[in-house]
Formats: sequence, C-alpha cells, structure tokens
Amino acid sequence: MRSKVAPEKKKRQKTPLSARKSIRVEKRPRNQADPEPEQRHSRPVSAGRRRLELVSVVAILVLAALSIVLVNRPSQKTLVFGDNQVTYTGTTIQGKMNGQGKMTFENGDTYEGEFVDGYFQGTGTYTSKDGWTYEGQFVKGQADGQGKLTTQDNIVYEGTFKQGIYQSAN
Repeated sequence: MRSKVAPEKKKRQKTPLSARKSIRVEKRPRNQADPEPEQRHSRPVSAGRRRLELVSVVAILVLAALSIVLVNRPSQKTLVFGDNQVTYTGTTIQGKMNGQGKMTFENGDTYEGEFVDGYFQGTGTYTSKDGWTYEGQFVKGQADGQGKLTTQDNIVYEGTFKQGIYQSAN
C-alpha cells in the first residue's frame, strides 16, 4: 500500500519593486484634445416614442400656461384682517387687493375705489365716521393728485394733494 503524500506547495517569492513590470504612463500636453470617442451604435427611436415625447412636452407647456393664467386671474373675495378690524370686499389677484373694492375699518371709516397690490391706488372715496370725505386720486394709500376734501362742517378744499396734504386750489 502506498501512502499518499501531499505535494509540497511552492512558496511564492516576493519580488522587489524594481524587478516588477513597470506601468507605462503616456504624458501629453494639457491643451491636447482627447481623440474622438468611438461612435456608439444606438437603436433608432420609434415613431410612437417620438409622438409620446412630443405630446408630453406639449402637455407640460399647456399646464404651465394654465397655472400662470389661473394664478393671476382676478376673483371676487372678502378678506378679513385682524380680529375683524378691517374687512375688504372686492377684486383680488394672487391674494392681494387689486381692482375695485370696498374696505371697512373697525372704527366705521370706509374706502371705496381702486386698489393696486393692497394699496388705495387710483380713484376712490374715503369716508370718515367723523363726517369728512375725500374724493379723488390716491397713491400708495395717501391722497395724492387731484381731489376734493369736504370737512364735517361742509368746508370744501378742492385742488392738488400731495402725500395726504392739501397743496393748492385748482
């Protein structure tokens, strides 16, 4: 009977770095362009897929246009500020008072006329609960331009107003 003897494993010898194969690195100037990459062969796009892509793009554009139009669309609303201190009923655009409307203050004063971006702007009438009235032009919430102020004693100031102050008669 023969006994089985395992063959001896060869021990791997370490080779010094200098004896190993060197890697060749090719250097080129910085501004030299890479050679053109090989052209890939792609499958042709089917006509059905092209139609689907076109319909998708058109649908996205239509939805974007509709969202812009609907957001900027004037609507009639009643807005309440504070604890019912100020109430506005009229046209709004993007949640701001824009267009014709009426504002009523807690003390009973009212403004009825044009609004732009939340301000009295344009032509309007401000009526105080104390009895005086201003009819005329407003700029950013103040009497500005041609107008007529009638006091509670029926004294009338008609002419030019600037930042809420009477300037001169016509």
